[in-house]
Amino acid sequence: MALLESWNQSTPRQFVPDPEWIEQFLVHLHELIDLRINHVRLWLDANLERFQDGHATIEDLLRRFDNMVIEMRANVQLCGVQCASCHLLCVRGRLHEGDHSCKTAHSCIHDCKFCKDRPKSCGSRCVLRALVSTLCLSDLSAGHPGEHVYVRQAIE
Repeated sequence: MALLESWNQSTPRQFVPDPEWIEQFLVHLHELIDLRINHVRLWLDANLERFQDGHATIEDLLRRFDNMVIEMRANVQLCGVQCASCHLLCVRGRLHEGDHSCKTAHSCIHDCKFCKDRPKSCGSRCVLRALVSTLCLSDLSAGHPGEHVYVRQAIE
């Protein structure tokens, strides 16, 4: 998704509530649309200024342009349903086909809140002193509910 990659976001997605991140992304998309609309409108004005006002063909062209602007704005809506692989929201178009996707790695990027001495990514395995349990756990999914924690398990 080229539009997502073109966005120079100030804060990574998982550091703000997802609805707020989606809203900021939509603001970015609307700014891009406004730039395109203004560019085309200026081009039309520059190329139509030599013709007299009220010409039927020109009026039809401007009406069609206004209709296209309305259609373009309506088509830039995101799905917003929970991603099929994690808890973040889908950033595909609202009428997309197939699975919902947040377009991330789907893993939580935060450090554990309880282990401050050697931070590891949320949900990764942790050694509790000399008692080690081999757990085959993957990192917790992005946007998961609850605290950012290590999975600890001692051998009994």
